[in-house]
Amino acid sequence: MEKLRDIGFEESTDADGAATMNFDGDIGVNDLAYAAAMAKSLLSGRK
Repeated sequence: MEKLRDIGFEESTDADGAATMNFDGDIGVNDLAYAAAMAKSLLSGRK
């Protein structure tokens, strides 16, 4: 969950108590670089 928050997702809880992740819509260069690095590490870990 912390990783999603780092790239612009916000966790919110609705009236039913269900947690949802909402994207704040703010994508910066740092977000793209972070997402690319994260994807690369995930893909390299699947060998």
